[in-house]
Amino acid sequence: MNQEEPLMAYCLIKVEPGLEKDVYKSLEKIPEVKEAYMVYGIFDIVAKIRAKDEDKLKEIIEGRIRKIDGIYKTSTLPIVC
Repeated sequence: MNQEEPLMAYCLIKVEPGLEKDVYKSLEKIPEVKEAYMVYGIFDIVAKIRAKDEDKLKEIIEGRIRKIDGIYKTSTLPIVC
């Protein structure tokens, strides 16, 4: 990935039981969230995020996604190639 390309990452999200749809709808309102899927397994939602750099990614994850009611854990996987 060259320096002009935006940073991509997957955010794995755990949600309080029963709030999955509400969290999913909140994620849809964040422009940098390009895709989101409700899944089964250890995590409840997987979101694909595009950010201009690591600082912006941190702002999106910490300042917006983690503040959504119902989310109690995230794990972020930046794409490296």
